[in-house]
Amino acid sequence: MKQKETAAVLMVLLAAACWGANGIFINILTAYGVNGTQMTLVRMASMAILTGIWLAAKNPAALKIDLRDLVWFVPAGALGLFMFGLFYTYSIQLVGMGTAAVLIYLMPSLVMLFSVVFLHEKFTPGKGLCLVLSLLGCALVSGVAGGVAYGLGAALCYTLQNILLATKLKKYSPMTNLFYMFLFSAAASLVFTAAAGELPGVAYILTTPGALAANLGLGLVCSLAPR
Repeated sequence: MKQKETAAVLMVLLAAACWGANGIFINILTAYGVNGTQMTLVRMASMAILTGIWLAAKNPAALKIDLRDLVWFVPAGALGLFMFGLFYTYSIQLVGMGTAAVLIYLMPSLVMLFSVVFLHEKFTPGKGLCLVLSLLGCALVSGVAGGVAYGLGAALCYTLQNILLATKLKKYSPMTNLFYMFLFSAAASLVFTAAAGELPGVAYILTTPGALAANLGLGLVCSLAPR
């Protein structure tokens, strides 16, 4: 039992370390002149391709889903994952990794509020105290207003992603959930990037070895491994 507990703690620490590497890769890509829209498309598309290949090779049956569940996978990927990645990337670029990470930790409070409103969970004094302390902590964070707004938007999108996974998509394996979320996230990102006229920047990433390596690292280390 102790070995399992130790392994669990180590996994959490490794996930946190991978998550914390976001700022490293994003700063490298920013130095290449890449913006958040462009790096988000390459990040999501590459992870959709890699997880799809892995599932096809290891467990093709896991690619099958009930088509009726697309109504949940689409918002989980297009809003929960894509918008989260986009907002979080811009937040890091504007206010730095430390501030962006603190703002993300509003997510548990938002999950709690959503659970009370939509899942009819009981709101207790303890939950209320945690909510107040969480809000006060984030209120003490200083930074550029736009970056803070992006950080709060990222927390909200991450909350949506977790609510959908916990309530509607828990019948599938984690890798199945990841593949379809990356797939619809990449689709939404492609539409958004094309509409913004940012596709030339994506071509630059794909044809520049250093930028491509950093973007793949961002996807593998910070998007796939922590999950």
